[in-house]
Amino acid sequence: MREAQDRVEAGAPVKDATRTVADWFARWRTTALAASNRKPATKSNYATLSRCHVEAEPFGAIRLDRLKPSDIDALILAAVRDGLLARNPAAVVDHPNVPKKKPNIGPSMR
Repeated sequence: MREAQDRVEAGAPVKDATRTVADWFARWRTTALAASNRKPATKSNYATLSRCHVEAEPFGAIRLDRLKPSDIDALILAAVRDGLLARNPAAVVDHPNVPKKKPNIGPSMR
């Protein structure tokens, strides 16, 4: 119960979504993409790329709560290999610095 409360306080859902990547992207195509102010040709291109490369198995079959960074890396590498991308755009993203914590050493451990 405390974990669920902590998640809500942090702005996260109580439980991770179990729907698949394909389900999520299919909904994205019909809602957010459809309502965007992108040109019709761009919307069509995004929808095709989503259906053919993101929603397709094996990537599309992964449940959101089980999606790992390595799954995304594999998808991006496949897109680069297939000539869909010239380079991996995620490689140039600045990653946040995570402050290192000192280990809590109790009196019995000293």
